Amino acid sequence: MLGLSNAATVVSVDLADRMTTVGSLAGRSPLSAAAACIYMASHVMAEPKSPKEIAEPAGVSDGTIRTAYKYLYAAREEILTEEYVRNKGLNLAKLPSA
Repeated sequence: MLGLSNAATVVSVDLADRMTTVGSLAGRSPLSAAAACIYMASHVMAEPKSPKEIAEPAGVSDGTIRTAYKYLYAAREEILTEEYVRNKGLNLAKLPSA
């Protein structure tokens, strides 16, 4: 639906797994958290998708994605460790600010 590469999809899933250990989105809907992870992954993988593009397939509003992303962005240094970024070849310069 979103046309993301397999690599971007893997990073999205990895972010969701890592996010649960940090707890930055504790209490948020799993759909909101997943959508925020997709948003972040799409950008660091240079396949940017807007919250509006992600909203319908994810079943949440674009505003919900933006709100969840703020929490994820705040924990970015814990989630996107230097080693992980290097191993996956992520470009943090492409990461939108919250």
